[in-house]
Amino acid sequence: MLIRVLSSSEGEIISEVVLEDHDPALAALYHAASKLLLDVEITDGPRITCPTVRARGQDPARATYFIPQGWDLTDALDELPAAFTDARPEAARNLRLIDRAKKDSEGKIDHALDVVAMLILDTDDPEGVYDEVLGLFGEDRADGVTVDAPAAAA
Repeated sequence: MLIRVLSSSEGEIISEVVLEDHDPALAALYHAASKLLLDVEITDGPRITCPTVRARGQDPARATYFIPQGWDLTDALDELPAAFTDARPEAARNLRLIDRAKKDSEGKIDHALDVVAMLILDTDDPEGVYDEVLGLFGEDRADGVTVDAPAAAA
């Protein structure tokens, strides 16, 4: 967590955390949460009774996955997608669209789509990200390009 905080203050994004020589359930949980740019906190506070994602301050893109102390980490990993969707439904919807586009493109543009996904997670502004990316190619949505267009048309 310290590395992520220091990197954030330097304007860097850590998109993936891999723990070696730790409990496999803990390592899997941290890895999955890091791919969603979530910090993980195991808490014994009375207000957290089940795993939940909560924004830090007013910025929904800066969030923490809170897990009650004593909760099975494998179960917490299973709950992560639903908790993320509850906290950031628009980002989750766009990540599903990107996953579908990755399958449709058969790996040809996976890296580019991963970058778009990371920008959406970091900014919490899917529309702004799409507009910026399309603008880089001299396109805008007024030209008939839509976010929900099939990947084959891209």
